[in-house]
Amino acid sequence: MQQPPFRSRPRVVRPQELAQQAQQEEENIVEGIIPETQALVPTDEYSDPPRPPRRPRRRTRGLRIPRFSLFVLSIALMVGGVFFTLLNLGLIQGDATIWWPSVTLGGAILWMLGALLRRDSAAFVLGSGIAGVSISLLLDTQSIADFQETVVGILLMMLGMAVIVRGLLIRSASINR
Repeated sequence: MQQPPFRSRPRVVRPQELAQQAQQEEENIVEGIIPETQALVPTDEYSDPPRPPRRPRRRTRGLRIPRFSLFVLSIALMVGGVFFTLLNLGLIQGDATIWWPSVTLGGAILWMLGALLRRDSAAFVLGSGIAGVSISLLLDTQSIADFQETVVGILLMMLGMAVIVRGLLIRSASINR
């Protein structure tokens, strides 16, 4: 066996030669393992069924609100902030200064009814707390009782009622399962 002569520099391999050697090795490997007749797969037997074309989404015009209840709550907070600012400045006169807690009481009752329909006990507890504070404020603006004297008692009564209703909601949910 003859050995190649000693060289001080290694043999330089050009990229074209490397690509040709790799291609020859790949061809030898494929030809040696899989016969060409078995490598072809008929497309009609093993291919995926054609998918129906997707319908493009319709773009809705107008404002799309993901959570409507949060949107209503944020609008109510903004309107309430403007109202209370005007009330503190003394720019609101007449019966509005006496009956404004009834608006928050109405909103709290609607919130509680919505929570009952959704069977959401946490939202019901929140609504009952807001209703308790609203009743206490209504008694204060009507000059029936001071806010500081009534807020704790009415708030505790409303929260107690909410805990009872929450227990009934949880009980009815477990019976329905």
